[in-house]
Amino acid sequence: MFADPKAAGKRMALLERVAQAGSKATATLRGTLGGGLLRMEVLGVERYLSLGFPLREGEGVEEARFALHPPTFFRLLPELPEDFRIVPLDGMRVVLEGGKFRAELNALMADEAEGGPETSAVSGSLPLSRESLLQLLTLPAYAARHDHPTIPRALCLTRNEDRLEAAGTDGYRLALARIPLPEDAPESLTILLPSFWLSDLVRFLEVLEGEEVVLRYGEGWFSLAPADGDDLYWSPQMGNTFPRYQSVIPKDLPVRVRLDAERLSGALGRLAPLTDRENHRVDLTVEPGQVRLHVSGDYGEAWEEVPAEVEGQPLTHAFNLHYLLDAIKPIKGEAVLELPEAVAPSLVRPHEGPEYLAVVVPLKV
Repeated sequence: MFADPKAAGKRMALLERVAQAGSKATATLRGTLGGGLLRMEVLGVERYLSLGFPLREGEGVEEARFALHPPTFFRLLPELPEDFRIVPLDGMRVVLEGGKFRAELNALMADEAEGGPETSAVSGSLPLSRESLLQLLTLPAYAARHDHPTIPRALCLTRNEDRLEAAGTDGYRLALARIPLPEDAPESLTILLPSFWLSDLVRFLEVLEGEEVVLRYGEGWFSLAPADGDDLYWSPQMGNTFPRYQSVIPKDLPVRVRLDAERLSGALGRLAPLTDRENHRVDLTVEPGQVRLHVSGDYGEAWEEVPAEVEGQPLTHAFNLHYLLDAIKPIKGEAVLELPEAVAPSLVRPHEGPEYLAVVVPLKV
C-alpha cells in the first residue's frame, strides 16, 4: 500500500506516540484517502498531528474518509506485515488486511470524525531551516528534563538580537542554543515548548521532507509545518512564566581551558561509578597542560588526566559529575571551559560549531 513502507513505519510510530499521550479516551484517529495519498490525523485534548503517507501507484485513487478508535488500531499495527492495507468499506467499517490476516474495525460516528485544534489568532510566523531548528531543540533539552516547583518544564524560545534563542533550566543548570532569525522576524517573541513533548517534536522534524519549516504561534499555542506541505504538529504552550536567566550567565571569567570534548566525556563516564551517592562530586583541577579529575565514594576513588590548553592560574573546583557530563555531551570536537576563581557559575561551550552555551555551578565544599 505505502510507496515507502519504512518511512511510513516511522510516521505511524509518531502518530501512536501522540495518540497515547494524555487522555486516550478522547483521542480520535482520522484518515482520508484520495489522490494517491493517505492522510492520518490524531486529535486529542492536548495535541494534534497530521501526517501524509504517499501510496503505491494505483492505491488510494477513490476518495474516502474514516475515523477509528486509536488504541485498537495501534494494538493491531505491530502484528501486520509491512505491506498491509487500509480499506474503508461503507463508512461504518474499516478493513485492515495483510497476508492472511483481515480485521474489520468499527468506525467512529460522523461527529467524531470532524474538527481540528482550537487556536487563537496567529501572533507570528517564523520560516526556519529544519536542520537548524533540530539543533536548537536538541542541544539544550537536557537542562529542562526535571521538575522544579517554580520553573516551567519547558524550552523557552525568545529573540536575542538577530538570533532565535532556546533556553532550558531546572534551577540547577542552564543551557542555551541559538540559530539565525529571518530578517522579518517579530521584534519580540516568547514561546514555551513543553519539554516532555520535545522528543515527539524532534521526531516530527526528522520525518519531514524538505529543508524549510514554518513555526507559527499564538496565545497559548504553537505549530510546526513544512514550508511546502500539509503535515502539521500543533500543541499548547506552557502557561507559566519563564525565569530571567540572562543575569546568571557569567562574563570575563579568568581561567580558560580548551580540550577534546569526547575525551573529557569518556573520562567522566569512567569515573561516574565511584562518585559519592549524595552529590556525585568530581574534583576538577586545572594544571599547566592538563585537567586532572578525581572522584571518591563509598566503593573507592579514581583519577584521570585529560590533556588541555590552559590560560590562567591553576585552580580546583568540585562539580556534580552528571551535570558537567550533560553539559559536555552535546559538543562535538573541542570544548572550552571558562572557570571562575571563586565558587561561582562556570561556562561550557564548543570551541567551534553550533552556538551552544551551558552554565554549570560548582559545588560548595
